[in-house]
Amino acid sequence: MKKGCRMRMLALSTLALATVGVLGCSPMGERNKASSIVCAQVNGKKITLEDFNQEIQRFNLDAEEPYIESEDQIKSLRKELLLLMIDKELLVQEAKARGITVGSGDLAVSLRDMSRGYPEGKFPRESYLADPAFEGWRSFFLDGLLVKKLVQQEIEPSLTVTEEEMRSFFLTHKQEFDKEREFRARQIVVESEMDAREILKLLQDGQDFAALARERSLSPDHEAGGDLGFFGLGQLPPEFDEAVLGLKEGEISDVEQSDYGYHIFQLLEIREAKEATWEEAMPKIEQVLVAQKRDHAFHDWLRDLRSHARIKLNLKALTEGY
Repeated sequence: MKKGCRMRMLALSTLALATVGVLGCSPMGERNKASSIVCAQVNGKKITLEDFNQEIQRFNLDAEEPYIESEDQIKSLRKELLLLMIDKELLVQEAKARGITVGSGDLAVSLRDMSRGYPEGKFPRESYLADPAFEGWRSFFLDGLLVKKLVQQEIEPSLTVTEEEMRSFFLTHKQEFDKEREFRARQIVVESEMDAREILKLLQDGQDFAALARERSLSPDHEAGGDLGFFGLGQLPPEFDEAVLGLKEGEISDVEQSDYGYHIFQLLEIREAKEATWEEAMPKIEQVLVAQKRDHAFHDWLRDLRSHARIKLNLKALTEGY
């Protein structure tokens, strides 16, 4: 995700946290009132304050830092969220007008993709599919799938990237595709230096590093035998870099301390720095350029949809929400 988008998402998440306490304890009368207050209309379809409040709660996700600093910022974010809701409603209406549909099978595919970010067996698939408490989320996902199909049908078929465009991009962005020197290492992390010294002695006596990592390490990668995969210098804490730089392939480090505990590393492999060739970079360049063209075409197309739509805004209604 681009940094600017991530910042806005975090800000909207913090907005949700700032608002959800009020929404969660609102008397029934206030909720009924919210359902009668219209924030916007899109071709006659009403977006009520209740709809808006539910959308705010949907952004109650991973608010890592308090990006909201003032009441003016809250008002700005509330307006931004309402405009996003208007665009979504406009796109959903367009998709339905073109006969595009989605069903439970599409939702199941989407949930399968989502589940890849969860430990095996931990994704609440059945809840998303059947639990009434997830009905709002199901509707949210299905609308998103409608919009995705709409873009695939109306935007993507016209997208083309020429070899000349790709080669020009390669010449001006070549360094972005060059590969830096990378290291692949395992680690074992424990709480105390005493435990780390005991494990180091076992390793020096010939015990298997991966097996000990699975048995003793406290880091999330312990299930993979402590395998950190490939990483470049500066991507992980400086203690990691210092440890691997002093090792040859197959060697084991001394005990290293960091903010996370006491580490032992084993260097598995080194990939030397390499300049990217056109052939290697071409598939990625094509993806980048297609994505750029898709974004530009989508925003132009959405602007045209807006210009032909009947949209009414009632920004004063948003002040009823907090």
